[in-house]
This record gives sequence, C-alpha cells and structure tokens, in this order.
Amino acid sequence: MDRLSKYIYFNFSTIFFSIFIPLFSIASLIFFIKIVSITSIVKINFFELLELYLYVLPQILFWTISITFFAATALSLSKLSYDYEMIVIFSLGIKPFRIAHIFGKIALLTTITLSILSFLVIPQAKQTYKSFIAYKKSKAIFNIKPSELGQKFGDWFLFIDSKNGKNSFKNIVLYNQKDKEEFINAKEANIISNDSGLKFLLKDGYGYSYKDGILQEIKFKKMILNDLSSINAKEYKNIFEYWMEAFSNKKRAFDFTLFATISIFPIVSIFLILSIGIINPRFQKNRVYLEIVIFVVAYYFLSFLLSKHYPFYAILIIASIWFIISYILYAKRVKKRY
Repeated sequence: MDRLSKYIYFNFSTIFFSIFIPLFSIASLIFFIKIVSITSIVKINFFELLELYLYVLPQILFWTISITFFAATALSLSKLSYDYEMIVIFSLGIKPFRIAHIFGKIALLTTITLSILSFLVIPQAKQTYKSFIAYKKSKAIFNIKPSELGQKFGDWFLFIDSKNGKNSFKNIVLYNQKDKEEFINAKEANIISNDSGLKFLLKDGYGYSYKDGILQEIKFKKMILNDLSSINAKEYKNIFEYWMEAFSNKKRAFDFTLFATISIFPIVSIFLILSIGIINPRFQKNRVYLEIVIFVVAYYFLSFLLSKHYPFYAILIIASIWFIISYILYAKRVKKRY
C-alpha cells in the first residue's frame, strides 16, 4: 500500500468511526425500545433482552454501515479539499480516477459486508428472533393465572376461574374479534404441547359466533384450539429456502430487492462521492452536508419505492440510473477541472 492510500484511509477511518458510533447508538436505542415493548406481552429478563438485541444487531449494522460509508467518504474528501491537501495531490500529477480507485476498494469491501449481513445473517437472525418470541409466548401460556384479565392464547383473550393442576383449568372463557366475534365457554380445559404446537383441549361447553347480524351457537363435548403462531414459528428455513420464497411471496421479494439495492449503494456511488467531496475552497461553497442528506434520502426513497413496485428489476434500474448520474456529476465537477 502506497503512502497516498495510507493517508486517505487514515482520514477516512477517523471520520467513519466518528459518524458510525453516534448512528449506531441511536439505531440501537430505537431497536432496544422496540424490544422492550415486547415485555408487555411476555416476561423476559435482562439477559434475554440482551439476547434479543443480538438478534437485531445485524439489521442495525446493515443500515448504519451503508449510510456511514457514504457520509464518511464524502466528508473525508471535503476535509482534504478545505485543508488544500487535495489540490496538492492533484498538483503532483495524481488524477481523480486514482482517488476513485482507492475508495473503490473500500466500497467493494463494504458492499460485500452488507451483502453477507443482508442475505446470510439477517434472515437467520430474524427467524431465531421470531422463534424466541414464540417460545416465550408458549411459556407465558403455561403460566396462565386464574382470575387474571388480559391473558391471551394466540388470538384469543381468555379468563380462567380456577386451576385444577399444572396444565388443567376449570371454567374457562375465550373471546376473539379477528374476523368475527367469537365467544367460547367451557367447564374444563387442558393445555397440550407437542411437535405440532400448542393446543387447548376444551370440554363441555358452548361456542357463539356473531357476524353480519347473524348469531350462531354450538354445543360441544370436546373442542381443540390450535395456537397457529407457535406452529408457524417452528417452520425454520435455510438460506436457500428462505430466499426462494421471493418468487412467490411479495414481502420476501421486496426484502430481497431492497437488501440488494442498499448493499450496492457504496459501489455505485463512488463517482458521486468524488463529485460531492472534492471542492476548490477558493471558488466553491461547502454544501457537502446538504448534498449528503439529499443523495442518501433520494437513493433510499428510490430503493423503497421501486423495490415495492418492481421487485428484482429495481436492482438493475437503480444501479444503472445512479451510476450514470454519478458519473455525469463527476465528469462535470471533477474530471474536467482536475
């Protein structure tokens, strides 16, 4: 590595961490508040909160690294420009394309890191996160307390008069208002847990449903209620199976496209970064902060919008448009002057 590369990398790393640490802290706080809100549903201790935080950590790193790279590279070039060091570099016969080559190596490494996080780590972390929450919910079901309001079994609100054993109850009432109003009253109930998930076995009761002005009533000797959330949580998929769903699932297709467009953000923005950061302090105003915000917001807006409406195609569309715009600005602002 030559001296110029070392010097540029040193300036870049200093600014990178000065931006990354505050952004990472803010993002961590936002995600941590979201995690803490889960305590209103299930009881978890501090170490379990920390475990959940580790599951969302890949997402925090993914979003903060992509933004930080763009801002840090532009600001490091701006600092060199306003210290007149960039003018000295160009006066020594070093071309702007050489600077683009140096930052291109970091951009490629950043893109690879973002791709690993988004396509390999985040899917596994998301599934583990959901499984953990489902497991805690199932434990909460086993801790159902008699004469206590606000308890739930899947989508059903429930009230229990008394406990007859570890997983056996007397006089249970369930209420659900998802698609229609449903009300169940049973004399006895047992919780069954097996490989197919959690079940409530209800005995000797009545069920009522009300929809569109029609009331229906049934009497039963036995009824089984499944907790579908615990069943779905067990469907763990490997990376290949997870992303193959993108061809049949719109949400998965959106995630795949968005992850791809954000991952390539560093590499397709190299020339744009040079056009923002390289400034002649004697003739040009310093608008680097404003331009960083504008271009980051514009890229992310396009990524979200096109990923939703044109999944898969949006990757090529955004990459092409952004690279062309970046090179035009680079040719106009930097290449023709230096």
